[in-house]
Amino acid sequence: QSLGTGLYMQGVENNKQSINFSDILRNVPGLRIRYGMGGQYVESTRGLSSCVAFWVDGTMWQQLEPGDIDDFVRAQEVEAIEVYSPTQTPTEYQGRSGGCTTVIVWTARRIDPKRPTP
Repeated sequence: QSLGTGLYMQGVENNKQSINFSDILRNVPGLRIRYGMGGQYVESTRGLSSCVAFWVDGTMWQQLEPGDIDDFVRAQEVEAIEVYSPTQTPTEYQGRSGGCTTVIVWTARRIDPKRPTP
């Protein structure tokens, strides 16, 4: 559902059937999944750059290789996702990624820190 200046998805239903975190983002407007030597990765279709900055539970995720977010975030743990265009990203999530589409992921660990990891 869209709300305000970003796209918000709570209670993400697709995550139970998804193999990778990036599979959840497959139908998000402004994002596309690309395939490379290391697997699949998320790319922006908006703005001047195709870069995507990820924040996981309030902390910026530093990609070492395109697609390694799938190694860090398990699809089954995703509780909510926010997606912002480069010009609409809230100030606290702009970090060093100016000009990138921003994807903020909230996991079950952050929502309920006592919940065991599956």
